Amino acid sequence: MNMASMIGAENREEVYRYIVEYIKEHGYAPSMREIGDGVGMARESARRHVIWLIEDGYLQTDTDLGESRAYRIADTKVVKVNRRRHE
Repeated sequence: MNMASMIGAENREEVYRYIVEYIKEHGYAPSMREIGDGVGMARESARRHVIWLIEDGYLQTDTDLGESRAYRIADTKVVKVNRRRHE
């Protein structure tokens, strides 16, 4: 593996970790801008990493590759839970 591939893989792993934590906190995927801001890269670079993560099977989508917020962690489902307030 060459140095450029290793750096790309490290960036991709950082993007993936950011996405996982964001989804845990918010219940939906971050936008490309939020990913870029969160990991310190341009929005277009974040979009490329998301596309690669989809192509590699780490993320899944039911729409066009690279659509903002239209992806999820592979083999997971987000379910909205209504929480009742106890009075």
